[in-house]
Formats: sequence, C-alpha cells, structure tokens
Amino acid sequence: DLGYRVDRMLIATIEPGDRYTPPVGQAFYADVLNRLNAAPGVVAAGAARVTVLSGASRTLPVSIDGQPPQRDRSNVIPVRANVVSERYLGAMGIPILMGRNFQATDLPASPRVAIVSRSLANRLWPNADPVGKTLVSTTSLIVVGIVPDTVYRSTTDREPLCGPTAIRWRSCRRCGELSVR
Repeated sequence: DLGYRVDRMLIATIEPGDRYTPPVGQAFYADVLNRLNAAPGVVAAGAARVTVLSGASRTLPVSIDGQPPQRDRSNVIPVRANVVSERYLGAMGIPILMGRNFQATDLPASPRVAIVSRSLANRLWPNADPVGKTLVSTTSLIVVGIVPDTVYRSTTDREPLCGPTAIRWRSCRRCGELSVR
C-alpha cells in the first residue's frame, strides 16, 4: 500500500521560472488550480513542491523534545517534508485520519500549519492526541491533521519513522508539480 491512489491521476510539471515574484507566482498557481478544480470531471487538483515517487525529497529537522533544534542536531530527527496546496491530499487520494485538511483560511498571515503521518505523530506524541500540538523545526507549525504513512521517494524507500509532513504552502513560485484526479 502506497498510502495514496495512483489510478485516474494526471501529474504534470509547470515551471514558470524566476520571472515571477512570490506573490505573482502564488497568484499564478492559485489561478491554475482554481481553473483545474472547476473543470468538469475533476475530483480535485492540487500542487506540491515535490512529486511522490520522483526520487526527490526535502528533509526537515524536527525536534523530538519540543525544544528548538540544537546546533549539534542531537534533539532532532530527519522528516520527509513537502509543501502542498490545500486540495493536494484530495487529489492524491490521501485520507485524513484525524483532524482536518488544509483550508483556504490557512493564509500566509495565519499561523503555520502541518499535517503529519501517523508514525511521526506516534513518535512525537505517544498516547496523546497530536492535533493542536506544535511541531518544532526551523519554525513552529501547528498540527491540524494526521494522514496514513505513505511511500515517498520510491517504492523501496520505507522509513516509517520519517513519514512525510505536508506543510501548507506560503509562496508557490516553485510549487510546480500538479496532481489532478
């Protein structure tokens, strides 16, 4: 089980380059996603900085003790992370197990939010409800949802402890991987 559905999917890359400032790039992606989500037959369309099974990944140092990461990294674990749009999980067929999905109200001026994998939530907050907890990394993120563990870089990459963390995007001028269901 990959943790997401691969049937009836279209994945495409759009790279407008550096010609857009962050606000213009964000407006560009919002317009593309709004048009795709309004198209007949589309269940959901979302964008991500990194496509699953591409072999690529981003890693985020996450504190295991709730304190800021130490300079020597003695209190962090590496966690696969991805920056995604609000309908990305729906486009990928990734269910929310607990809490909520990203919302249009998760704006740049709002507190930063994250959705984490079940195994990461169990590692950081055993026997506790992770929704509402603070994920401490290079910045602090409020956990708003939990998803199943997913296969991230490749089908042979099974790191249950370091399941992906999806972070609501801020500036999308580099979020060029579109997923449409």
